[in-house]
Amino acid sequence: MDPTTAACGPQMPSPTTLSNPSTPWMMSPGVFQRVQSVQTNDSYKKCEITSNDPEWAFIQTYFTSHSPVNRHIGRVYCIHNGASTRQFEALIPSLEEEAKQSAFTPKWRDEEDFALRQKVNDRWKGMTAPYSPFVVQGSNPRNYTNVKILPLWHGTKSAICDSVCKTGFTSFGKHALIQGATSPGQNTDIGYFGSGIYFTNSARYAADIYSDGNLLLAWVSMREPYPVVANCEYPNKPKDMIKLEGLGHYENYNAHHIPVISVNPANKKCAIYYPCTANQQAALDEIVVFQKTQALTRFWIELEVTH
Repeated sequence: MDPTTAACGPQMPSPTTLSNPSTPWMMSPGVFQRVQSVQTNDSYKKCEITSNDPEWAFIQTYFTSHSPVNRHIGRVYCIHNGASTRQFEALIPSLEEEAKQSAFTPKWRDEEDFALRQKVNDRWKGMTAPYSPFVVQGSNPRNYTNVKILPLWHGTKSAICDSVCKTGFTSFGKHALIQGATSPGQNTDIGYFGSGIYFTNSARYAADIYSDGNLLLAWVSMREPYPVVANCEYPNKPKDMIKLEGLGHYENYNAHHIPVISVNPANKKCAIYYPCTANQQAALDEIVVFQKTQALTRFWIELEVTH
């Protein structure tokens, strides 16, 4: 796997197309005015993004870099939840300070498969580079360099999109699935790479595997994540999957990064993706985070079938 090669994977969009590239989750003035004028009893407001808004080019570029099969963007809504925004921004200074402390120093450099983990880490650095450093606006704005942010996709159902916009992302315990209960409750899978909140840089993966025609695009913050790798190929289960599956965050990390490849690349609908070995090229990336305030939903995208 060559982390510097993204020819077959998604390309991260440049924030320069946005009106506030140093604080890329901020809305452009026109969108902000429209969303503020919305009258609603919900805990969030939304307004439709048009092709005249700078956000449109950012979303469209990202979407088409790894677009779904036979589906295109129908409508895009900007989401504004004041409480979620404040919580997202309030966490960032804490993450920045944590990253400076020895207790949070990543330990993957002392683990086996060091060279491959280094490649995964370099890949993550390349993904986050366009958005670093960034600024949190306020009475005392400052640059953040240790904590990183990424725009990432999450595919799900319309009703869940509404719930996320109201109260933020969350994850549910995996006890029932681990214990083999006949009714798994809120969960649909055990979580190959940890019991957390899953995102991807691939609109195709999020839409074709997990969505009923709805995507959320969120800004996600993290310290340096745990680089997940494979010491063997499918159908064997890599050691990292065995130690992470269904469990919480690994050691002192608040995120896991997994460059993945389909176990059946010929089938675009294949829902099973494994970490890459040293000889495999990643098709896309998954990011798992473990605190709901690490993610801020900014856009709700409704897809339409392409005839």
